[in-house]
Amino acid sequence: MFDPIVKRIEVPCSQEKAFNIFVGEMITWWPVDRFTTSAMSGKKVEDIRVEAKEGGTITEVSSDGSETHWGRIKTYDPFG
Repeated sequence: MFDPIVKRIEVPCSQEKAFNIFVGEMITWWPVDRFTTSAMSGKKVEDIRVEAKEGGTITEVSSDGSETHWGRIKTYDPFG
């Protein structure tokens, strides 16, 4: 088994603000031109929606309105 890869990034804001941007504004930082199903099919990504709760979904929304389910949040405890 391999050791996990750990990367740290320090940002000039509170933990709460950083987490809210990470979850609530994913479209602003995710590399949508490379790592989306829309990009793989030549479409533009309109949004990435994250339902920030246990059982919530992560969904990519394409420029044609189609949606791709990326996953479901199994555990949600942002500041545990």
